[in-house]
Amino acid sequence: DDSEVTFNVCLGFEFSGAGLQFCGMHGSPDHRKQRFTYGHRPGRCIVHLGRHRHGADDIESGERLNLILWNRSSAYRRSREFQSPEYRREEGV
Repeated sequence: DDSEVTFNVCLGFEFSGAGLQFCGMHGSPDHRKQRFTYGHRPGRCIVHLGRHRHGADDIESGERLNLILWNRSSAYRRSREFQSPEYRREEGV
């Protein structure tokens, strides 16, 4: 996502499915490789870097309510690290 840090809080309801899949970091050769699945639980928060490639699975049943906070830093966005990120070529490309 377009943030430096994301807070994703599961507020509730009963549901199944809806895992959050994490892959590698954007710009790394393995950014498409699935690494970890996070299972949302009411009252829990997951914090991750926005450049950590991720995506949500479908909700299989029920209803889920999440509060998502995308945090940005104007100072970081002015930095050379943000404006000229290091990207490495994917393997096999």
